[in-house]
Amino acid sequence: MVPLLLLAGCSGGMERSVSVSLAEEKAPGTVDASFSQPLKQFEDGEYEKAIAGFKSGIEKLRAQGVSGDRLVSYRVKLAEAYLAEGKSDEALAVVDEDLARLSQADQSRERFLLFSPLRLLRVRILYKGKKFKEAQVAAKDLLELQERYLGSDSRELIETLNLAIASACAEDRCADTRPMILRQLALKEKYLGKEHEHVAASLAQLAELEEQAGNFGEAEKLFKRVLAIRTKSAPELVESTRKNLVRLELKRMQRKSRNNPAEKSVLENP
Repeated sequence: MVPLLLLAGCSGGMERSVSVSLAEEKAPGTVDASFSQPLKQFEDGEYEKAIAGFKSGIEKLRAQGVSGDRLVSYRVKLAEAYLAEGKSDEALAVVDEDLARLSQADQSRERFLLFSPLRLLRVRILYKGKKFKEAQVAAKDLLELQERYLGSDSRELIETLNLAIASACAEDRCADTRPMILRQLALKEKYLGKEHEHVAASLAQLAELEEQAGNFGEAEKLFKRVLAIRTKSAPELVESTRKNLVRLELKRMQRKSRNNPAEKSVLENP
């Protein structure tokens, strides 16, 4: 069971506090204008061109004295473009270079908010690169920081939890993720509403865990909740959810037949 990764739009808009250098104060808008073309190329899926544009713009503005902090959002885009091209090592190098500028003493809320997108992207890069153990450690570290600076019920935790769950499941350790799934479910219900398709995804994960544990009654209840939500919000997934319920019923019948030889004979010789 590997959970569906959330789209970026599901995560809330994080407050960003950016320090502005003297050079930027003298030339407002210079930074954004320098990246208008690579940003468009990125949105159009022209990742190689976007990479070249971001690198050129960053080098030029650094030479002009623009602060590294002001360039963080474009460094994120550069790393995302590398990742979209399947170049995980290059993407990770960009992220780690920026994160290396943070010292242990420099952990103010302002700095956390600024560098948080890089930390989240680092988890995603590790996951995409199949470095699942490292991804779990990075997700755990980010969760602790998010709890410290944003609170334990912040919307921002949803995507971090999702990556932590996905990384554990990729190592066949889904059974260990129940506490995280339950926590993520509560956050999704709070911020997305109880009828949202992402809520159904978490309920389906819990249903599969119950099924694997042999708790077919509880699994059935959860899958029926999933079906009710998806009927309204994700009709393309209704048929697969119905198949889950059919599979569950077959397992229930097989278990019953094992405990009742007469019924087993009927099942085997209809």
